[in-house]
Amino acid sequence: MGVYSSVLPLTYKSQVFFEEENQPGIEQEGYGLLNMRAGYYTAGKKWEFALYGSNLLDEQYLIDAGNTGLAFGTPTFIAGPPRFFGLQVTGRF
Repeated sequence: MGVYSSVLPLTYKSQVFFEEENQPGIEQEGYGLLNMRAGYYTAGKKWEFALYGSNLLDEQYLIDAGNTGLAFGTPTFIAGPPRFFGLQVTGRF
């Protein structure tokens, strides 16, 4: 039996450019993301129960910008996923 946790304290990007030319207006200021996973497993690791979460600070950020819309003068922007929590149960037989 045991307890474990995995916390990536904070991943941080100081600035993100989305086009090879580092075009002004198609970049994002710095942001940080906090993810976590904690769990418990039984003797022999037959059963495992885990709680996890991503983007725990609910940071608003972009994962992509520019793309085809930029050719028409209106770049497209794709937002990063919001805060997310989950529960995982694993059984090994």
